[in-house]
Amino acid sequence: METDRYPDHPFSTHLNHEPSIYPPNPLMTDPRAAREAALAAAEARLRGDPSAVEREEKAQADKLAARRKKDEGWTPPGDKVDQETRRTFARLLDRGIIRDNGYRQALTCAETLLKIADNILNDPSNDPKFRTLKASNATLRNKILNCKGGHEYLIALGFRTHTIEFSSTYILEPRLKRMHELRLGRDVLEAHIPDLQKRVEQMKYSQTAHEKEEALRKARALAEIDADRDVVKTRVERERRLREYRATVDRDAQQRKKDEAVLVNYNHRDRGAPTIKEENEWGGSAGSEEKEEAEDDESDYEGLGGGRRLGGS
Repeated sequence: METDRYPDHPFSTHLNHEPSIYPPNPLMTDPRAAREAALAAAEARLRGDPSAVEREEKAQADKLAARRKKDEGWTPPGDKVDQETRRTFARLLDRGIIRDNGYRQALTCAETLLKIADNILNDPSNDPKFRTLKASNATLRNKILNCKGGHEYLIALGFRTHTIEFSSTYILEPRLKRMHELRLGRDVLEAHIPDLQKRVEQMKYSQTAHEKEEALRKARALAEIDADRDVVKTRVERERRLREYRATVDRDAQQRKKDEAVLVNYNHRDRGAPTIKEENEWGGSAGSEEKEEAEDDESDYEGLGGGRRLGGS
């Protein structure tokens, strides 16, 4: 038994069976029939009747053969039914995948679904490896299952989920009706992908234009900040120079006053006159002496006048 004949395929099945046995084995072609047969076989083993297993397997094989015979008698529906099927696929794509996801993610999902459909329809050997997709596969999970609406579109294409070896697996049974629906779903994908690609390109261009505009805005903002910084620096420098000028003017004025005072004192010394400082000092004592002499004169005068008044009386 082989574990995987196609390990490099992105949707490798990793199923433990011989490709030569699958799908001709009816129990492997129809997983539901396989489950029913396994259940019946288990019940037969519990009853201790090995022949019952063979009978159940034969019954399931006959049932599947009848399904195949019915499938062989299937004829393609008319254009009206096909048109309605295409509209159903288009709604699943527009309202399920494109509307609920970004254009880039929707494009990736649609392209992956188209690749799966093309691999199945373009395989002349009807190899089951293209019709069996493990849900744990990273490519399938990231590009389709993680995209809203991707699972629903897989089901619409004809895939059905089954649990094989404790792993969820999508399997497409090669029936005429499902292969016809697969082809219709594939055509809808192919028709929508160019529009999605155009939208993605427009989004890229818009994003690039937005990034350029944002870069220009940041550059203008930085230039304004630099200009404001230069204005502040100029104002601070101007105010500093003004303060230095005023301080210089004040110092010069004080120095001129000192120089003038020194010059006046020098001129007074040349004439033998007291200096301004000496005049201020002497002026205070001379004034007090003159005041005392005036007071003495006034008292003498009052004494004289009073004597004459007393004599006259």
